[in-house]
Order: sequence, then structure tokens, then C-alpha cells
Amino acid sequence: MRTGRPVTVDLSGRKFGRITVIRRASRKGVWICACECGIETEAATGNLNSGRTRSCGCGRTTDLLGQIFSRLTVIARAKRDRKFVSHSARWICRCECGKEIEASAQSLRSGDCLSCGCYQADRSRELNTKHGHAKKGKRSVEHQTWSMAKQRCTNPNNNGYPEYGGRGITFFEGWKNDFDAFLRHIGPKPTPQHSLDRIDNERGYEPGNVRWATKTEQINNRRVASKIWPELQKHRRRVLPTLMLMGLLTASHREVPV
Repeated sequence: MRTGRPVTVDLSGRKFGRITVIRRASRKGVWICACECGIETEAATGNLNSGRTRSCGCGRTTDLLGQIFSRLTVIARAKRDRKFVSHSARWICRCECGKEIEASAQSLRSGDCLSCGCYQADRSRELNTKHGHAKKGKRSVEHQTWSMAKQRCTNPNNNGYPEYGGRGITFFEGWKNDFDAFLRHIGPKPTPQHSLDRIDNERGYEPGNVRWATKTEQINNRRVASKIWPELQKHRRRVLPTLMLMGLLTASHREVPV
């Protein structure tokens, strides 16, 4: 009875279905094969002889050649690379900007891959510069005001959060990621003496409840105003003239009865 190591049959040059064996691979019992579609793939001896492997997978893959997915046009099938775990076929695509990339059929069909990356960059640039208030890292007063108000209401790490978001003051959902919408509603800051004001201090930053206001206009909107006003009335003749000189009260307050 003969003993020893089994003899490995050389499959080089043999054809199995759509693939032709080219040479041995570096791994034992595995062969590098060329498919009729032009893709090189690896296949195990057992899979070739049993008929389980008869192509690179192209027989089960929808041909995407020439199809357009957003900014990408499929121009060729990519070679299979073992670093990609997914079994989804990979394609070479040319972006509208001229750059070529590889993308899986799955990411193209699902919409996860829309460009070589330029779409995201262009979109970010558009959001930051189309209103002209955040160019080259220089933000306008209106943009800073919008950002700071949003942070006070939504960021627990912000110093102002306890007095705003912490006590239920909200920032309108439609403005959180849309500075343009906020600016269209409130308009440009009229003068350096104006600042953002909530008309009803118990409500959040929302349509109909925000305005640009001066210190004089804001004095009665502050939460503490309702608490100190009775005391100010008691000492009207002594205190109010000083507040008038400071610009914190208007002449209309002279009509308030003692």
C-alpha cells in the first residue's frame, strides 16, 4: 500500500465554467483564476473540482457599466481585492469633478456613495458661505449671535445652559442647522446697540418670539424685572432719574404711579 503525501494536480490552464486557472496562489490549495469578464479571482481546488466556483461572481452581479449614480458614472469593473470584506462587486467610477474612485455596487445602489467626496465638501462650503456671514472663518455678528443662542439652549457644557436649556428654553428645530432661515426671519442687526431678545422670556428662540432690541427695550423682558419693579416704584423719585441717565429706562416710565 502506497503511503506519503497526496499528489496535488496542477490545474493551470484548465477552465471551469467562466474562469480559467492561471497559476497557483501563495496559499496552499488555492489558485489564481481569470474570469471571462476580465476580473482575476482566487478559488480553492475543492471548489473548482466540485463546480461550486464557476465565475468570479459576475454571473450573479448586475452589470452597472455606464450607469450614473448622482455624480458618479460607472466606467469599469474593479479587480477583486481581499482587503474588502464585502462580497458586493466593486466598480470603477468617474466623478463629475474628474476623479476616479472604486465603489461597491451596494453603496452605489443605496445612495451611500454619491461622489468621490466632493459633494460633501461642496455642500459644507455652500452651507457656510452662501449667506456671506461665515467666510474664511470670519463670522458676522448675526452668525455669532445665532450660534451662541443655539449653544445656550442645546449644549449642556455651555456656561449659559443652566439659565436657558437647563430651565426649558428651546431653540427652534428649523433654525438649528439653517442659519439662513433664522436670518430671514429676524433680519440683519440694525445697530451695534441692538442684541437678540426673546419677547416672552418663558418661551424659547422661535418664530414670533425673537427680535433685535436695545437695552432699553429689553429691560422689562428680563426675568428679574418683575421682581425688582415694585421696589423701584417705591423709590421712584430717587432711583428712576439715575436709571434714565444710564439709558435703562425711557421717559414713559415717569408716568408710572408711585
